[in-house]
Amino acid sequence: MKPFIRKRNILIADTNFLIYAVINKIDLTQLYDILEGAIIIATTWKVKKELENMAKRKTKEGTAAVIANKMELTVFKEKSRDADEEIINVAYGLKAKEENEINVYLLTHDKKLIKKAKEKGINVILIKGKGKVDFL
Repeated sequence: MKPFIRKRNILIADTNFLIYAVINKIDLTQLYDILEGAIIIATTWKVKKELENMAKRKTKEGTAAVIANKMELTVFKEKSRDADEEIINVAYGLKAKEENEINVYLLTHDKKLIKKAKEKGINVILIKGKGKVDFL
């Protein structure tokens, strides 16, 4: 008899998604109602650095970055030249482990990043309208 393996979902957020979620007061716990299994919301080291730099600004995005930086997120680090490349590399690397019962999703609103993710077969989640989650 095969042992029961609980599916894990790793959701990797980029900077604009985190800022958008904070500014628009999006309740990310809705993802627990939609996805089956455990959920880990993560980001990358370069995204954390972008948030730290944004947090220095005296704008609503800067304030949102301060709040986003306080979120308890798993942080992945991968050699890359920029945050987008790092996100794709991490997501693709984790996707290769899907046979180990891992679903990988990218949380973004960035059109270029969505295109890159789709080319690599990485699932994308974004928030539309009044905080509704949409899968691409």
